[in-house]
Amino acid sequence: MIILNKLTDKNGYEYVNVPAEPHQLISMGFSVQEAQELYQQAVVEQKNKVNHRQRYYLLEQAATIMAPLQDAIDLGIATDDEITMLTAWKKYRVALNRMDFTALNIEWPEQPK
Repeated sequence: MIILNKLTDKNGYEYVNVPAEPHQLISMGFSVQEAQELYQQAVVEQKNKVNHRQRYYLLEQAATIMAPLQDAIDLGIATDDEITMLTAWKKYRVALNRMDFTALNIEWPEQPK
C-alpha cells in the first residue's frame, strides 16, 4: 500500500499516514486529477526511500569489503590484485554516491568482481 506521510485537505485539516489510493483521496474531497497527482507523488517518494535504503546497504557492503584491502595497503603488505581491487571498489563507492535518486528507474553501478 502506498502511503502519504502528511496530507492537508481543502479545509486545512492535516492527516498523517493516509492511504494514497485515488478512491480514498476522492472520498476526502480531492478531485480525480488531484487524487491521481497525489498518488503519483506518493509513489515517487516511496521509490526514493527504497532507493536510498538500497544505496545505504550497498555502501555498507562496499565498506566491509574495502576495509581489509585498505588495511593491507596501510601495512605495506598488499598484493597488486588487492590494490587493483581496492581501486575498483572506491570507484564503485563514488558511483553510488553520485547517483540521482529522483529517477524512478535507477541503473545501479555494477559491483567489482
